[in-house]
Amino acid sequence: MVVDQGGVHLRLTETGGLIVTEDPVQGVFEVIANLPKHPAGHTTPVGHPTFVLPRALSMHVLEPLELPTHPDPRVVYVGRAYSGGGGGAAFLTVVWFTPSTADSVTGSADGTHAATTLGLCAAWRDVSGSMARGGGGSTQGASGSYVELGMGVLPGTGRGSVELGGENSNIPFPRNAQLSDSMEPLLGEFMSDVSAVVHEVLPPRLMAAHAPPLACPQHMVHAYQYPTLRPGTPPLRSHQVVIRGPGSLACDRSAWMGVSDLHVDKWDGGGELGTCTVHTCSRRVDNPLHSMNETNANPREAELLHARGLAVFPGRGGGRGVHIRSMVPGWHCAIFMRTHEMLHGGVVLPEDDIEGFALPELEMMRVVTYPLRRIETLLERLGQNPHLSSKVSMASCAHIQNRMRRASEGQLTVSA
Repeated sequence: MVVDQGGVHLRLTETGGLIVTEDPVQGVFEVIANLPKHPAGHTTPVGHPTFVLPRALSMHVLEPLELPTHPDPRVVYVGRAYSGGGGGAAFLTVVWFTPSTADSVTGSADGTHAATTLGLCAAWRDVSGSMARGGGGSTQGASGSYVELGMGVLPGTGRGSVELGGENSNIPFPRNAQLSDSMEPLLGEFMSDVSAVVHEVLPPRLMAAHAPPLACPQHMVHAYQYPTLRPGTPPLRSHQVVIRGPGSLACDRSAWMGVSDLHVDKWDGGGELGTCTVHTCSRRVDNPLHSMNETNANPREAELLHARGLAVFPGRGGGRGVHIRSMVPGWHCAIFMRTHEMLHGGVVLPEDDIEGFALPELEMMRVVTYPLRRIETLLERLGQNPHLSSKVSMASCAHIQNRMRRASEGQLTVSA
């Protein structure tokens, strides 16, 4: 779809957000509304308020991107959004598929991917309660509680850098190492299936953005990949993962307070394709509606699920965007966008209309993967100076060194 950037826009700055109508010659000529601050009062690391997009205002600046009314569960659906006249790269690519389709693509027995998904939900529920309430200082309040898994690369006290080809590169370090290791096998199986599906339907030229840098030592690439994918799986670059799921959004108000603010993730990479976020939704096995996977099983559920979708805009400052209906019972939704330059976040219901928003009859999960640009740069520089990989290894912590060793010996697999 092509999203016309004329007319009503969202405009976001560090200190405020507006819904405006804009004259292409004269500039802004009418302010329709101001965006409210995050309901939990969260701020950015430098103290600026964060802003959210209320449902009542979203209809002015968002176009719907969703499945057909009666989707065929055997079909993989792809949606793309382009700004302006449609020239250039899409600012958003969305892939909807069912777990049974993932099994068909990977050659697995029917039910395998569904079991993996439910296993990942259950594993995260077991650990998220304590970790999401402050384990290790790695939570991100403005988007609700969650914990970072895999790699980190931002500079800080006790963190190092190394010179490669005359340029300093930050040395990656583990985030919540013990939990990351315990979650990696299930995450690896899950994301391997996702990778197989998206490589099946998206153009190879686009997927090449996630290929390893040429000439970079492969054990370095695999050591920083999190989660590790199954051998033979096409690449889907990721260095860090955040899961937001059943443990962290347990009641209507906590789900509402955990809505994602409008933001960009300036440290992300992923090239033209960008990052991959996977939304999953299924009916709980113990729920009497378990066999019902229709999008509109009842109007209120459909309305609440729509609010659980994602709003994405073509630029850092906003524009006109799309609202993805990503939570659909019985379906997965893989979302690709350049999160370092695309404003994105949730759509917020009015506080007096959140009854049922936790949707306890559904098993919902968001697996957010991050290719980190600073790790991509490190690997690119190693591709130009492969003889310096030992220098990087020596500057790394024992946990990362162990991943490098296991990768070089072919032992770093999802079943390890």
